[in-house]
Amino acid sequence: MVRFTGSSHDERAFITKDPATIDALNRHLAAKIEDHVDVISIVDTDLDPEASTLIVSYGVVAGAVGLAVSRLRHQGRRVSSVVVKSLWPLPEAALTAAAAGVERIVVPELNLGQYRREIERLLPGVEIRGVNRIDGNLIAASEIVEAA
Repeated sequence: MVRFTGSSHDERAFITKDPATIDALNRHLAAKIEDHVDVISIVDTDLDPEASTLIVSYGVVAGAVGLAVSRLRHQGRRVSSVVVKSLWPLPEAALTAAAAGVERIVVPELNLGQYRREIERLLPGVEIRGVNRIDGNLIAASEIVEAA
């Protein structure tokens, strides 16, 4: 049996409730993550250097994105895709590089657009279109094609 607690520890690995020690530990952990974003970010890219559209997805929607990219390319459209496998911290370098030169970014999500807002913050001035569903159904490739 594995058990987890929300307890914090000090530098000797003893559980502590001291606010200053807990604060220091949490700041240290946050800094470790922020200093290594590019190392811990996991993304799969399918990039076309001439793409005018980038589709960014994560989770189960990635399957429909792969099909949508295939259909769009069959239609002669230049499109790239990024499947984000580590949502946080935001893989800023990978997304910025993939978005270089594109006219629009399409972000299909099974929510009201939470990740789209992160991309809007990262890439101001780029047209970003959300494809969202919250009705229990999956997003179809045809919905992504229509938005692209």
